[in-house]
Amino acid sequence: LYTTVLPRERFGGATQHIEIGYSKIMSAGKDIFFLLARLSPGKRVSPLFGKWLPWVALIVMLTAAVSLWMKERNQAAHQLQTEFNSHAQEVQKIIERRMQVYKLILNGVTGLLAASSDVTRDEFHDYLKTLELEKKYPGVKAVAFSPVIHEKERKAHIAKIRSEGFRNYQLWPEEPHDITTAVVYHEPANEISQRLLGFNMYADPT
Repeated sequence: LYTTVLPRERFGGATQHIEIGYSKIMSAGKDIFFLLARLSPGKRVSPLFGKWLPWVALIVMLTAAVSLWMKERNQAAHQLQTEFNSHAQEVQKIIERRMQVYKLILNGVTGLLAASSDVTRDEFHDYLKTLELEKKYPGVKAVAFSPVIHEKERKAHIAKIRSEGFRNYQLWPEEPHDITTAVVYHEPANEISQRLLGFNMYADPT
């Protein structure tokens, strides 16, 4: 049963340990049975010895079998744990490298916004286009800019975005919040980016 749960293509070494242990058990059993076979009926053997020898042989064989099985099982479990730890560390390193790349992208966008008091939509688009996100960073689905909108700036903000051609632009959801933001730039520009315009990211509890 133990060998059936071990995938050979992934953990062949552990399966081999179990198979070797099974072979050792069978070999020991054969040796004991050969010993018993030599005690033919024609030979004079103490009745007491002849009575208890099969039981002693059985106990010895079972003890050896259990001992070998536990040893091989522990070796297989150790090898599986070692391989699992190795794969886990590899995945961790990949995730850490990917997160570092994402951080660099965000730092670049932060630098762009800090270098100008008013980054236009075209400037934001051109900068993200040069990064070739879809080609070089397939894990990055989009990059957005969402400034904080104070209540006294609300009407002026809506009018400004509508003047850029987004006539139906509105801040949403409309429920009041302690902090109001609005997605004004979203790249790559597509149907999703159109739907997200004006979305208050602080309204999302996640």
